[in-house]
Amino acid sequence: MVIEKPYVKRYPKVPFERRVWAFLLDFVLVWLVSIIASGNALLQGLVFLAVWLGLRVLVVSKNQGQSLGRFAFDVKVYDARFSRVPGLLPLAKREAIAGVAALLTMVGLNHFRAIPYRCSC
Repeated sequence: MVIEKPYVKRYPKVPFERRVWAFLLDFVLVWLVSIIASGNALLQGLVFLAVWLGLRVLVVSKNQGQSLGRFAFDVKVYDARFSRVPGLLPLAKREAIAGVAALLTMVGLNHFRAIPYRCSC
């Protein structure tokens, strides 16, 4: 008796460069929006995370798996196991990790020039 494997449609993987550019476009857009709240660092961080989750979770769930950066570089988030766009909870888990990393990057870039360079010559 031969057991056949069920047919699974394989989707082509997006090149790494396009993924990076899509992430960077989303990051810069969210960073520019969070600069408006630049009076307080905590408020800026909360605005950053709120806009990040809004753009990368809510927009993706309503826009066929694409945020603005993903749309610009023709990238879609797709769950191959269920053959559809992932739900809100899997997207929120995924983007919470990326959002915290992006938030730490934003904090580092915001304070990059805050410490003056001192030469110990």
